[in-house]
Amino acid sequence: MLDATLALVAERGGTGEVTLREVARRAGVSHNAPYRHYADKSAILAAVAEEGFAELSRTLRAARAGVEDDRERFVKTGLSYLRFARERRGHLAVMFGPELAKSRTPELQQSANESFQLLKQLAADAGIGDPTQSRRLGTVVWSFLHGLAVLTTNSQVPASVGSNAEALAVLGLQRLFESFRAQARVG
Repeated sequence: MLDATLALVAERGGTGEVTLREVARRAGVSHNAPYRHYADKSAILAAVAEEGFAELSRTLRAARAGVEDDRERFVKTGLSYLRFARERRGHLAVMFGPELAKSRTPELQQSANESFQLLKQLAADAGIGDPTQSRRLGTVVWSFLHGLAVLTTNSQVPASVGSNAEALAVLGLQRLFESFRAQARVG
């Protein structure tokens, strides 16, 4: 049923028109079957989002693993977010869509927080130690990557830019790293 939900979200470009009846039809089960596992549409969306955040965290951790150079780790982590966002459009639409609060379940909140903690580590890669600044700068990197993924996936970056998503991400991530590193030096 989660796969059927993801397929519908990807097909329809969001969660607004997804119904449990349609999920059941797509999954090849009776129209009441989803209610045996999920109380309502919000519950199945929470399960999909939790799955997405868990996969995002695995992806980010894998990109960071064993990379000693701070700048390289920063860039590799960012590129892994970009790839996830472009390859997992259905998950992304549910994870960051307007219909689902991260506080819907404790498990969803924990999964979302774990992913954000990994994005905050980008600030630490650049030498930022202050927790408030790490949260802010992690949000800056996340916003850049998320926006770039949406723009490039929807073919909204003009050809005149003369670059692909990965090259733009590397350019932006390198500049962000240098900016954060300079800020860390100043204090």
